[in-house]
Amino acid sequence: MDRHYFYKNWGVKAMSEAIFMYDDTEDTRTRFVGFIGESKRFDLALTSSTRFYGKTLVHDIQNGRSALLDAMT
Repeated sequence: MDRHYFYKNWGVKAMSEAIFMYDDTEDTRTRFVGFIGESKRFDLALTSSTRFYGKTLVHDIQNGRSALLDAMT
């Protein structure tokens, strides 16, 4: 994808309105986990990469929320 795609789809009308900070590609490892709680289903994608200083990006596929979580010791 090129930068124009991001400007167009994120509501930036002209490239002069935003400063493009980075456009990187990185190898990642993703684990998909699904389980059912008492009243709700959870479908999660857990992505590990060096981008987040060892933290795991957890994405809830059902509602689109994401969070960076550090490993508990």
